Amino acid sequence: MNDLVDNNFWFDCWQNNKLGFNQETPNATLVKFFTTFSIPEKSRAFVPLCGKSIDMIWLLNQKIEVLGVELSPLAIQAFFDENKLSYSRTNLGPFKLWEANDQPITILEGDIFLLEPVLLEKLKPINKWPFDFVYDRASLIALPPKSREKYYNLYKSLMSDKSKALILTIEYESNSFEGPPFSVPEKEVFNSLENVFKIEILGYEKVKPLSTRFLESGLEEIGQKAYKVEKRDRS
Repeated sequence: MNDLVDNNFWFDCWQNNKLGFNQETPNATLVKFFTTFSIPEKSRAFVPLCGKSIDMIWLLNQKIEVLGVELSPLAIQAFFDENKLSYSRTNLGPFKLWEANDQPITILEGDIFLLEPVLLEKLKPINKWPFDFVYDRASLIALPPKSREKYYNLYKSLMSDKSKALILTIEYESNSFEGPPFSVPEKEVFNSLENVFKIEILGYEKVKPLSTRFLESGLEEIGQKAYKVEKRDRS
């Protein structure tokens, strides 16, 4: 298991165009299950570790406002350039704030673990928080186990009592394959979140076809799970 993934790893991926994780079409699971969340138009969606994901454009097309967080400025620049979006850029604490001029989409450039409650409060005056919908396709599976506990705790800050989240994970058993992407066991998700959140498994399917990288390691089967997560009613 590779526990040494750090920020430099992701900078290298974008610098050297190692983008096997990037999708050219909207994620099929997001498209399939989005309506089950009943998210009204003009709601705010949060997309952690967003890269240049086309899923953000898909959410925009559902009339959802989008705030992403991404470490690499190359990824953010590519997103705005490829989608022909003009933007402005300002500083916000430890982040740079990239805002599209003509669409309700903003990306914070920086380390997601610096996204503390005090910074979230600063997003209120510019109408970026709290979030109604959290869409996590790439975050959990990008983090080694030692980093995920901190990430699970971050969810408690990101989600208000009315927030809902779609979390996508993968699961596999291998002694030879080193992530990312990392296997995230169902038991881990429940143990880490169920004290605060209601969790529902929306679907499970095998990933096909497997990439060459998986096959070369001897890995023959990978499953993808989709979770619906929302705060428990404390009343």
